[in-house]
Amino acid sequence: MSEPVTVLIPLYRSGRFLPILSETIRTHLETGIPVTVSDRNGDAALIGTLRDQFAGASGFSSFVCDDDDHWVANMNSLIAATQTPYFRILPHDDSASPESTLRMCRALEADPDAVLAFGPVRAWSLDGVRMPDRDQSNADMADGHRHWRRDTALALFWSGRCAGAFKGVVRRIPKGLDSPLMIRPTPSLAHSERIWLSALGLLGHFRLEPDAVLHKRYYDESTHRRWKFNAAEYADAASVLLDYVAALIEPGEDRQRAERAIRNTAVAYDAWFRDGDRGPVPGFNPLRP
Repeated sequence: MSEPVTVLIPLYRSGRFLPILSETIRTHLETGIPVTVSDRNGDAALIGTLRDQFAGASGFSSFVCDDDDHWVANMNSLIAATQTPYFRILPHDDSASPESTLRMCRALEADPDAVLAFGPVRAWSLDGVRMPDRDQSNADMADGHRHWRRDTALALFWSGRCAGAFKGVVRRIPKGLDSPLMIRPTPSLAHSERIWLSALGLLGHFRLEPDAVLHKRYYDESTHRRWKFNAAEYADAASVLLDYVAALIEPGEDRQRAERAIRNTAVAYDAWFRDGDRGPVPGFNPLRP
């Protein structure tokens, strides 16, 4: 019997991650969790390998096309194709056990007001060496759902809290919506997923599941390593977040307050960068989506 959560894996030049992909797919399928993979860059060979490996396996589906669209479009197409009440995005270089996926799924089933469940992050090099100095326990969120406010959500992008939440389990259609909340891309695509998390947080709270570990791999060629951290990028992020606010908060004082908070924070970041590209504001780590 299939579980009510689907694992979504966006692919991009993913051949070197085949062992990680195969293990993630196999263990989740064996536990009754459907898995969908999608490649927008025409890598039919890798898709073919995966289809051969999981031929006849219940719950496995795959898409491939050569439109060469960007990663946000790829993720949105996966979200749009999902039919289960919950989904989990697992990039090709990260991994997690099916037990962790189910633990977060059960947390959402028990808490109708929660929109996302996530766990701690364990860091690894691409060669399988542990990097404990990059671990993220998220312990500050242990009781965070009890104190969740709209301001908490608006601060998510700027504060760097809830590390690894993008790879948590998400309620496909949060309360107040009649369809999934799609990811709005920034002009450079940088930080798009983190801003989407803030938008999700406007619709409900996040829950920390301390035993639902995500294994994240760090290496120089990963996508976020190429992102720039300067005033222009943060201004673009603020603009997209304002778009979400306009779409998700009814006109009135609450929306105005949220808009002021975003603009004031953007001004503060602009001041920080005014003397040049100085790196992230102290205490903020945008590399923890």
